[in-house]
Amino acid sequence: MPTGIGISMKIAQIAPLYEAVPPKLYGGTERIVAHLSNALVELGHQVTLFASADADTRATLVPVRDQAIRLDPSLLQSNLAAHLSMLHELHLRRHAFDLLHFHVDLIHFPLFEDFAARTVTNGAKTAHLTPKELDLLRYLTQHANQAVPHRELLQAVWGPDYGDQVDYLRVFINSLRKKLERDPEHPEHILTEPWVGYRFNGPPESV
Repeated sequence: MPTGIGISMKIAQIAPLYEAVPPKLYGGTERIVAHLSNALVELGHQVTLFASADADTRATLVPVRDQAIRLDPSLLQSNLAAHLSMLHELHLRRHAFDLLHFHVDLIHFPLFEDFAARTVTNGAKTAHLTPKELDLLRYLTQHANQAVPHRELLQAVWGPDYGDQVDYLRVFINSLRKKLERDPEHPEHILTEPWVGYRFNGPPESV
């Protein structure tokens, strides 16, 4: 169905997974995503919503987990892992969309750098990663589930003149953990490999 200006776009709406869309309890961002997705469908756009399976939407739903995190009684769960898994699924499908609209802070930046011209980002909370932090996170996600040596990380992110500045690298790793991990003192995803380097625990970036 054409829109009022005669253009129909394929739009992906990427919701946070903390609440259902729309929320059953509190959830301002999820409520906005629900109204926005339905309004875009009414305008004639082809909207795909990436959210939990308990979403109620007129868009095409891609359920990335059975239930919103807030109401999930499971003891073993990770907010960051849930969102990374969703972004991995979206990354595999990214070329099917004209526009990706993210409502998940800035965590998607390293995975969709090559798709930036087709993305819109907003959220109530932002991580404010520096360029070097983004480069470091991107390299770790590209080598997910692999122990990456200190020297390799330093030279990949800062250049060939670096390699022995392990303390320097540790400062940036600690900063990433504070911004991205649920409990920076007990990280779930940016892990230390003793005497070796660091390992990103999660789905790999598809490049």
